[in-house]
Amino acid sequence: MDYYLKAPTEAVLSEALVTSGLVDEEGNPAPFVHLDVIGPITKVTGYNEDGTPSIVSYPEWHVNVRCPAPVEGLDAFIITPPDVPYRVWA
Repeated sequence: MDYYLKAPTEAVLSEALVTSGLVDEEGNPAPFVHLDVIGPITKVTGYNEDGTPSIVSYPEWHVNVRCPAPVEGLDAFIITPPDVPYRVWA
């Protein structure tokens, strides 16, 4: 199961990961759980005439999770998988 998660802050999402059993209190993933902690996202969306980039920031905290089974307690943080993810699993 892959989850794309977003929360307003790192603390909020960290608490949800602990509560759901995906990580322990120190932030270590449970067995067979893989985390890709992204944090806030900044993307270049284009360039103006002089080459200056146009940048869009998404300040929320983002984490991708891969685990072997469905997880309860994350519904408030699950986002629709993006058409072009910021990062993908190798």
